[in-house]
Amino acid sequence: SCKRTDMIDVRGDSDIDHNFGNGDGKVTIAEAAIATPTLSTLVFAVTNANPAVLDALSDPEEMLTVFAPDNEAFAAIPSDVLDGIISSEVSDGTLTSVLLYHVVAGYFDPRNVWYVRSTESLLLGQDLFVQRGRTNPSINQSEIGCAGVKTDNGLVWLIDSVLLPQF
Repeated sequence: SCKRTDMIDVRGDSDIDHNFGNGDGKVTIAEAAIATPTLSTLVFAVTNANPAVLDALSDPEEMLTVFAPDNEAFAAIPSDVLDGIISSEVSDGTLTSVLLYHVVAGYFDPRNVWYVRSTESLLLGQDLFVQRGRTNPSINQSEIGCAGVKTDNGLVWLIDSVLLPQF
């Protein structure tokens, strides 16, 4: 069962900022993701999407919550579908929409939800549904890890599948 105290705080982590950031003394969501090997597919996707996605995740003044699918979540998608989403031959609109569907404005802690609650994805305006059962919280049909990662510009929650918006 998730505890509200489970949180990894990387704010101001000089190793992450020095090795993966710009040395400004702050650790952004983008820098924390780059420093996390299990998020390499997500990082690849973000760097291939509309540059506005990376800019938002790198902005230390932006307060966001990201539900970050790990590499296994991307591997579970059939390869032809994944190639269609990430491929540079396809307009960045599909990839950008998929990525933005994983982002909500402000700090959002899904461990505090005790009934089904909706929250709106950033810019897309589509709802995400968060609930908590007896164990971990979930978003849509994805299980959310217990320990969030607190950065200088928001929170990151690892999830076990890729969320797809309505097209």
